[in-house]
Amino acid sequence: MTRKVVFFTTGMTAGGAERVVATLANALDSRGFEVVIAMVKGEESAYDLPPGVRLRSANLNPGLRNLPAAIQFYRQLLREESPDVVASFSTKSDIIALIFRLLFRSESQLIVSDRADPYTRNRRLQLACNVLYRWSDGLVCQSESVADYYRKRCKRASIFVIPNPLSEDSVGETTKKCRSRTVIAVGRLSEQKNHRLAISAFKRIRERFPELTMKIYGSGPLENELTEMIRMADLEDNVTLEGVVPNVMRQHSDAALFLFTSNYEGYPNALMEAAAAGIPTVTTDFSPGTAREIIEDGVNGYVVPVGGEDEAVEASIKALSGKLDLAEVIAASQRVRKRHRTELILESWLNVFGPLGRKRLPL
Repeated sequence: MTRKVVFFTTGMTAGGAERVVATLANALDSRGFEVVIAMVKGEESAYDLPPGVRLRSANLNPGLRNLPAAIQFYRQLLREESPDVVASFSTKSDIIALIFRLLFRSESQLIVSDRADPYTRNRRLQLACNVLYRWSDGLVCQSESVADYYRKRCKRASIFVIPNPLSEDSVGETTKKCRSRTVIAVGRLSEQKNHRLAISAFKRIRERFPELTMKIYGSGPLENELTEMIRMADLEDNVTLEGVVPNVMRQHSDAALFLFTSNYEGYPNALMEAAAAGIPTVTTDFSPGTAREIIEDGVNGYVVPVGGEDEAVEASIKALSGKLDLAEVIAASQRVRKRHRTELILESWLNVFGPLGRKRLPL
């Protein structure tokens, strides 16, 4: 009997959680699973999927107004697909699936996955997640820090820690050759990513290393503001906004530095890929604390306080001055690759799914 897994998510735009869904869907399809990706909004995937992976969409804008329609879509999805397992991959889809579970009986296993920083949610949403997640068959967290949050608040939940899988295509081979003079930053051009800090810090870094340039990859609502900031800082010849480009770390495996300045994150693929590519890194110690699970402070990079421009500048100068041992950076990159291998991550997910037989929980 073909085993069926439905991934349920808000959409399949070019984001970190969506990339994980695509990676897992590809891996399961190659193993003979029937895979469906069900979306609340949107009709297409920003990531390549094999022909065997089907997409379904409710074509709704997420929000309380459309919650009844979203629940009805989910109910129809379960009736028509009759999956062995549903794996939900966004806060909104988690809530939809769990409300349905409380209202109706379902024979499908329901695994929810928190892909965000629970500490930064508003209190109402925190309470909703803390109450609802305990009704899942399993709660997957990307990091120990997020798992610790839920261990204190969802004592009935079965909690698992599974980091994101690494696509080898996204990073290529680590390089032992001389570093370029390019600093890279990756992330949506939004308040969360705090690219203002990266630009301000880079201006000061160039006082020590005037030959450097910086490329910022991503798109978002702050594009015009950041463009003006670059102009006002007289950095137009040195800092460029490159837009959304796939596999940045493969293209820049010889980058001088990866500068990551987020205020908060879930489990950032960009940081994981930079570490796997062996690029010296300076990152903020963003909430909920995941940076230190990826970057070994003083080995393959430096972890600095959130918003700490002085600390970011000082750490960047140390990294650019050769204070990090290249052999240790490369050795750390191999540890990151090993821990995030797609096959290893897939096995962890399959262990969470358990025997893929139908399961009915008493409500």
